[in-house]
Amino acid sequence: MAKRQRAETVTVDAEALDPGVWPPEMPTDPDAVAFWSLVDGDPNTVQPAGGDDDDAGLSVKTFSLHQLSDEATGALEATALQSDVSKLDVALLNPDDAFMIDLYSTIYVWIGDGATEQERQGAIVYAEDYLVTCASSHISMFTPVRRLLQSEKWPKKLRKAFGVSAAPQTSAAADA
Repeated sequence: MAKRQRAETVTVDAEALDPGVWPPEMPTDPDAVAFWSLVDGDPNTVQPAGGDDDDAGLSVKTFSLHQLSDEATGALEATALQSDVSKLDVALLNPDDAFMIDLYSTIYVWIGDGATEQERQGAIVYAEDYLVTCASSHISMFTPVRRLLQSEKWPKKLRKAFGVSAAPQTSAAADA
């Protein structure tokens, strides 16, 4: 019963806040003070929400593009085509291979329509290994890895990283 009363009090307190005042005053409630001490901050360090979260930080981040191919030797080889660039080159995507695209907040594995089975499977494994080896440098090993087939619609953040408004059409897709 005490938890329910506390929840009702917090709800009433939150409703009483003036939404036009930002940032809110530092709370004096013992529970709020305990919360902010646990997160090592205060309401003044919290920024108001704004815009599309997909756009957060993309303009200041750098990206990388890795090609995964078994064409040269029969064994899957990874080649960094672009590293630490602010805009990726869409012309480097070869429909006969797979690619790993590091956008910091998400890793995309782009699978070309002509990619071999080894490239298709190896690209995901490569991306997972990449997360483990790079976890201490710029991304977390918990960063999501998303598979994207050549024919699929591109997410907004991927289009922005390549500087395109839509997924590029390949000659095979254009002929269909």
